[in-house]
Amino acid sequence: MGVKRYRRVRPQLVVLVAALALVLMVSTGPAAASTRQDLRPSLPPALKVTTFAPIQPLAPLYTRTDCTAVDCVALTFDDGPDPTYTPQVLDILQQKQVSATFFMIGYRVAAYPSIVKHAYDTGQEVENHSWSHVDLSKLPPDQIMNQIKQTNDAIVAAGVPAPTMLRPPYGAVNDTVRAANPLATILWNIDPLDWKLTNIGKVVANVVDPAKAGDIVLMHSVHPQDPQALPSIIDGLRAKGLTIVPVSDLLSLQSGDRAQYSHQ
Repeated sequence: MGVKRYRRVRPQLVVLVAALALVLMVSTGPAAASTRQDLRPSLPPALKVTTFAPIQPLAPLYTRTDCTAVDCVALTFDDGPDPTYTPQVLDILQQKQVSATFFMIGYRVAAYPSIVKHAYDTGQEVENHSWSHVDLSKLPPDQIMNQIKQTNDAIVAAGVPAPTMLRPPYGAVNDTVRAANPLATILWNIDPLDWKLTNIGKVVANVVDPAKAGDIVLMHSVHPQDPQALPSIIDGLRAKGLTIVPVSDLLSLQSGDRAQYSHQ
């Protein structure tokens, strides 16, 4: 029987294989997993809430509307900014010469500040939708204030005036939220279910058919349905003789106003 011959393994090759194995362990281990979290920074200790800025005029592109003289309706967009769909919504609003109100989530604002600034620069209102989209009614007062303050700070850091309005996630409001919130609380009374319906015609009808003067429409800027439905929604509202305005015009909000708009 012949003798089997084995090739000698070069030391350099052993070193190279070991190095590659080490790199693979580091890139797939717990340490790497901790870097693949979503964009939400951890909440810092409770912050003391100080004075919030007064209402400031929108960017020069927008001329305010007197809703005591014309029939107004407000379009609002929650949960952004999103890098794909929020710019599409903003482009449509600019093309149609419409100003709306965007209630933005703080950690997303911190991730995409240029989109936030673009929204303001094209005549949109940028307002507060909490830092991490939690149910504020389940939090103690210091954490509620923290959620609001952090989001206002992030919006200001993006180069936009400090918000004067809050839309509580899920519309969840109780006495604790009302007491801790220094902003006007804005809810809605038309919900087209744009976040779950894929029938664009149905989304449009859910807004246009019931719409009347004084309504606040809840939409979003993080789903594909919204830019698809938005042109027809704008055209349909205008065909009914309604003027589309941001919330501050619709409600004639004044600096320091803490009123709550409740859906019917």
